[in-house]
Amino acid sequence: MYSAGAYKFKADALACLATIESDLRRGVWIDPRAGRMTLRVYAKEWLDQRNDLAFRTNELYTYLLESHIMPSLGNATLIGLAPSKIRSWHAVSLGSSSTAAKAYRLLSAILRTAVTDGLLVSSLCKVAGGEWSGPQAARWRPFARLKALEAAMQNIFVS
Repeated sequence: MYSAGAYKFKADALACLATIESDLRRGVWIDPRAGRMTLRVYAKEWLDQRNDLAFRTNELYTYLLESHIMPSLGNATLIGLAPSKIRSWHAVSLGSSSTAAKAYRLLSAILRTAVTDGLLVSSLCKVAGGEWSGPQAARWRPFARLKALEAAMQNIFVS
């Protein structure tokens, strides 16, 4: 049984009920009790369930979680996290390095799974460019390779 709390005025209780009913109809209601799990517990479960990961990837994720994510965010509940808290963690704890981008991508993947699991309404990772920080931004590498291949092909056909 779920309780939305006690209200001093009937109008406040009815307004809360109307909001919950509306969210239920739209399919976006999240039971507040579901998000009381800490990020540390959820991330460990997430990683334990990822049996599709290569050994080195699992090793990297464990390192990123233990060294970069959990010290600052691990004790926060899923519903206690906020985009501003994640932005602050990203800016202060990580700076702009390739490790920062990897840690942010990992956190983003974990929180997207929490959305799929019905623990959050939407992902809380909203740092502009957070997934592509650092000097070796991974998203540009394929484009650079394509440009090099194009130049090489032009040399072949021009000669």
